[in-house]
Amino acid sequence: MSAKEQSLRDKLRAKTLGSSKRKEETVEIDGETFIVRQPTVAERALILRKSGATSGEADKVDIAEMQVWAVIQCVYTPDGERVFEEADYEALRNAPTGSYVDKLAAAALRLMNVAEVEAKN
Repeated sequence: MSAKEQSLRDKLRAKTLGSSKRKEETVEIDGETFIVRQPTVAERALILRKSGATSGEADKVDIAEMQVWAVIQCVYTPDGERVFEEADYEALRNAPTGSYVDKLAAAALRLMNVAEVEAKN
């Protein structure tokens, strides 16, 4: 392998593996600011697994479960602290439709790129 090829390889690796910037959306609820952060591949896999998805069966996902787990995994304070934790699961699951859960989940699901991934499989 020539030095030029290695240099290109290093450049490509730096632009992919060396880049950890995640997309974010700001959601305002009752005058408070929530940051919804794009999950990592591992976090997305966790969300899908907890939503009932198994390999090759994304159509069996429980949407309500996906929304709740996406909110738990993807919602942060403006200072970068995760807002919700697994202990909040029941409270989030029992929130009324159209409430803060739906608003936060909508942003999280957009950032998960789930439809894009399913289309590629």
